[in-house]
Amino acid sequence: MWVIYDEVHHMQLDQKGTGPGARSSHAITIIGEKFYAFGGEFRPCVPVDNTIYVFDLNDQTWPIADATGKIPHPRVGVTMASVAETIYVFGRRDATHKELNELYSFNTVTNKWTLLLVARLGPSLR
Repeated sequence: MWVIYDEVHHMQLDQKGTGPGARSSHAITIIGEKFYAFGGEFRPCVPVDNTIYVFDLNDQTWPIADATGKIPHPRVGVTMASVAETIYVFGRRDATHKELNELYSFNTVTNKWTLLLVARLGPSLR
């Protein structure tokens, strides 16, 4: 993992532990001094897992959140945003290429997933 300060200044972090791997179509958000990564693929259109990975900037480790609750199925092209201590995860595609119009929340204090909404119709494809 690299930290980029501007076009000239950057540094590589000395990571400890196993992170999410070199995936694409995933999402990352930050809360405090931790990065959270979810979703994605190693091969095109094949979701990897439904694990939420945490990168702690203080000790530069990759603990895996021991999640409970209604855990989302693996997906690619997911969208993620954070508000205070909560991460919101919306949609995209499962392994059968079905568009998922689901909104989940993940509480980073309790490590609990909650399914907030399942919509028949979601935003138009982008």
